[in-house]
Amino acid sequence: MLITKKNTSVFVQYNNIFQIIICVIILNACAGAENKSSAGASTSSNSSSSISSSLSSSSSSVDVVIDDPNIIEPAIVSIPGTLQLEDYVAFSDTTAGNAGMVYREDDVDLELVSGNDAGENYNVGWISPDEWLEYAINVTETNYYDIAVLAASMTNGGSIHFELDGSYLGDALRLPGTGGWQSWAATRLKGVELVSGEHSLRVYMDSGEFNLDALTFTIGSEPTDPVISPFKVK
Repeated sequence: MLITKKNTSVFVQYNNIFQIIICVIILNACAGAENKSSAGASTSSNSSSSISSSLSSSSSSVDVVIDDPNIIEPAIVSIPGTLQLEDYVAFSDTTAGNAGMVYREDDVDLELVSGNDAGENYNVGWISPDEWLEYAINVTETNYYDIAVLAASMTNGGSIHFELDGSYLGDALRLPGTGGWQSWAATRLKGVELVSGEHSLRVYMDSGEFNLDALTFTIGSEPTDPVISPFKVK
């Protein structure tokens, strides 16, 4: 009986220790879950705060300008008609800033045409080779057209060529010297075919020094091949 009581006592003792261990494990698990929940809430709060701060910082750095008078959106030019060369929609210029400091605030150099101090007409000046200007046009009728280029040059003039939708339009055009930067003369490129619809027209500056004011498109005539006289044998 003594052995039995001793064994029973030992069993009860181990049973109590086992229960204590189970309780400790449960308490630790609960504490860990609580800590994770607390840390998660803290992380979520910090993330929300960080996102909110980031959005606030981002929104404060955005400057949206509406109805800025310096932003010019030229209308599509109807052809036949006159295209004012200061009303480009894209450009490539070799120098920074507008040397004439009028009409537009980008890198194309513009100035008032002499006698137009009211600001009604401008010309493109300080032109260098490899620069170009692009325009949006709408040809109302498929036909052959003559293009009159209004240009001025104190020196020996220069040359330009046109591209329509990325393809050459006619031949290169030689612009003569006119005796002054505001002495205007029209030089014509004749018989170029234009198909009705909207197109992108580029004017490329190939060589020389000159000012450009406008292009005037009028319906012309189909170019004819040169007539070659028959060779006569004497």
